[in-house]
Amino acid sequence: MAPLPWTTAYLRGDELPAGVARGYLGPDGLRTNVLHLPVLGSGDGGMYTTAEDLDRFWTRLFAGRIVPMPWVHEMVRPRSDVPTEGRRYGLGFWIHRERDVVFLDGCDAGVGFRSVHDPSTGATWTVLSNTTDGAWAIAAFLEERLLG
Repeated sequence: MAPLPWTTAYLRGDELPAGVARGYLGPDGLRTNVLHLPVLGSGDGGMYTTAEDLDRFWTRLFAGRIVPMPWVHEMVRPRSDVPTEGRRYGLGFWIHRERDVVFLDGCDAGVGFRSVHDPSTGATWTVLSNTTDGAWAIAAFLEERLLG
């Protein structure tokens, strides 16, 4: 089997390869998150990725190359309103309050990200941070400017 053409993986947090950002517990960058998270991630978190890989993910998902398109439509169909978040929720995806724009986000000690995709235009933007709170101000700014 050929290796996957992207770099997203579950890596050991205590043995990160060169070029992989370490997560930090505070903005001063003095303490890493290696002792705060499981050493190896799982479906609950701990995956390492890049903005480029998230762009590939969205493109392939909405082309039906990860799961068939009928499933994609079910996954991003709003199932509930979440007024406290100003969004709706599908099956594993946040959805814009008025448009069919989808969001993935997550955070843990020393890491945070938000990736947003508009299937109608193919536009994607992703913010990755190696601190817990580092992604949110930039993501909020982009959301306000790009989605209103």
